[in-house]
Amino acid sequence: MKPVKLFELKGQDFLHGTSAKVSYPYGGLFQTLSACDIFDDPGVARPTLAPTQITLGTAPKILNSWDDGAGNGYVYAHSDSKLYRITKDSPYTVTDVTSDITTRSGGILGAIIWRGKYVYAPASPATTDLRANVLPVALASDIQLLGGALNASNVDDVPMCIGSDTYLYWGAGNVVGQATNESGTTGNVVNAFALDTGFTTRALVNDGRYLVIIADNNAVPTAQRVPGNYLIKVYFWDKHNSFADVVWDIKGDSYATAATFLDGNVYIWGYNGKYVCNSASRPTMLRPFLGAYTNFPARPKNSYQVAAGNGSLYWMDGMGTTSTAGFVFAYGNPIAGQQKSFYQPYIDNGPKTASDKQQALLVIGQNIWSVETGTPSIYVHNSATTYSQLSLETLDYQLPVPHKYAFTKVALAEPLSSGQTVQVIVDTNRGTNTVSTEIQSYNASNPKRELKFDLKPSSTPSSTLDSLDVRVITTGGAAPVRITGYGIPQDDNAAAQ
Repeated sequence: MKPVKLFELKGQDFLHGTSAKVSYPYGGLFQTLSACDIFDDPGVARPTLAPTQITLGTAPKILNSWDDGAGNGYVYAHSDSKLYRITKDSPYTVTDVTSDITTRSGGILGAIIWRGKYVYAPASPATTDLRANVLPVALASDIQLLGGALNASNVDDVPMCIGSDTYLYWGAGNVVGQATNESGTTGNVVNAFALDTGFTTRALVNDGRYLVIIADNNAVPTAQRVPGNYLIKVYFWDKHNSFADVVWDIKGDSYATAATFLDGNVYIWGYNGKYVCNSASRPTMLRPFLGAYTNFPARPKNSYQVAAGNGSLYWMDGMGTTSTAGFVFAYGNPIAGQQKSFYQPYIDNGPKTASDKQQALLVIGQNIWSVETGTPSIYVHNSATTYSQLSLETLDYQLPVPHKYAFTKVALAEPLSSGQTVQVIVDTNRGTNTVSTEIQSYNASNPKRELKFDLKPSSTPSSTLDSLDVRVITTGGAAPVRITGYGIPQDDNAAAQ
């Protein structure tokens, strides 16, 4: 019997990105499509450039970018014990400027650049105040913008946001603080807006009109919160009245961690999933995070681990999940009004362990900066001259009748060149049984663009399939444009005997 086509993925299929589930096209057509910006070369699964690694003494929790107006760009990277100034472009020169600011034993809770000042909230058991320093940060230029505890005893981060009125706002436990003065304490208040009793501010967003306040009543620090029947509230506050114009409830979720704004909508990360809303539309779930067969339930720990740019939202798993460590996740589309997709454009170098937690994220043009804790480092994605390893995995296709695996064809955008490889791994039974695995490399005498991967049994071969998923891994920049799987139908009655 001749082989029949079991699946084909090509062209626009890559633009659909990753599915929420492993065996059903729920908002995407792939289980995995990592190290690939699906919008960079539409219709091609082209790997992104590898990141440049900046090794530091401590892992920053917050990243902010600043340009001095004379063509010099910098990133301020703030850890619990250090403040680094790093040049924005290669060779990424690192300068320790910790001695120019105030440090406290409790580390850093929040930081932002506002009105030409570096504003930050250092913490200790007795004091968490709001402070500011000139830019570039300089010795003897450190001042206090607001004294007192900032109501921050029950949080492990202080979200900060510049409102549409150009004032600075921050989440201070059960209230929202406001700073109108960047040169001293006069006019700055810790309680500009009060939340409902029992609620704690988790994120702040400027939607162009309102200050959007995301809060929950799971009133312990993020790192200690556990699932339960709690409530998330979303306040749309005009920054003048003592009440919010609109308040939405997200019932039944355990807690909120982060939020940001894109294309007229507020996106919120909760324990159960990711939500979208605005002042006219109540929150709806965009993607679930729960379930045994859910793809990459990556939750940021706070809003310093999310960013928006280039028509997409970017975020990382800040909860220390090894399976998602090192990935930068994304949702969006660079063309406004077009269908948005989930995808995984970037990954840090090397294998990951439980110690490789992620802490901060920043978008600067086409470069995405991400922080990892294992070997304290910043990865500047899309900056090197070599390519990341592309990893693509199809959905787990449930076949209508058993098939004997025949072969897989992979067509590339360009013929293989020196240093490039393509590996195909064929699995069945939801990845528990590998049927075939093969790597093909560049051959100078016959550089191929279309590759055929025949059955190459593993040590425990079973080439009869009830389900099928195919992994394609490329190195050196090899870019698939079409992937097709073939099998030979088997007698269903005979297979069952």
